[in-house]
Amino acid sequence: MQVSLFDDLGAAQAVTGATDIAMHQHLPPDVLAFTATKLMFERLCALDERSFLHKPFWQRLRKAREQS
Repeated sequence: MQVSLFDDLGAAQAVTGATDIAMHQHLPPDVLAFTATKLMFERLCALDERSFLHKPFWQRLRKAREQS
């Protein structure tokens, strides 16, 4: 049986994971789990420096992970 996080694999969808405190010991501070459908992955790869990936939130999250 194949299980998917997403109901529609053809839609642009993503899930960010490994953000809870229990996972911190298993991953380096600058690593999160990120699962995306193919369409979302293609969109993310096409983003430039104006995208959400370059917003201060990600820097704050990384700092918080390094301190825990």
